[in-house]
Amino acid sequence: MAGCPLVRVLHVNDHPPGDGPGGAEIFLARLLTAQRAAGHVVDILSGDDSHTGLRAALAARIQHWLDHPAEAARAGAAAAEAADVFDPASISNRYDEVYSRETG
Repeated sequence: MAGCPLVRVLHVNDHPPGDGPGGAEIFLARLLTAQRAAGHVVDILSGDDSHTGLRAALAARIQHWLDHPAEAARAGAAAAEAADVFDPASISNRYDEVYSRETG
């Protein structure tokens, strides 16, 4: 990660990082530590956490997609077809607004 620009990262996992129940959680704990040590802003949504505000809405939406993968795929395809131009700058600006409101 050395030499990489600093970024915001949202990890999504069914279980929180730590010692169990499997290897993904152990890897995630190590990855979070390394990313934070490098200066990245890192957060996690997991099925075992309680969430509030926009994080709660995002957690509920992600869980819905996990429970209904065919519906999520159709919605994603429709959104991609509807977008004339993918503008990463506007997405980044919107994320900055939401992030500052949540952490502010």
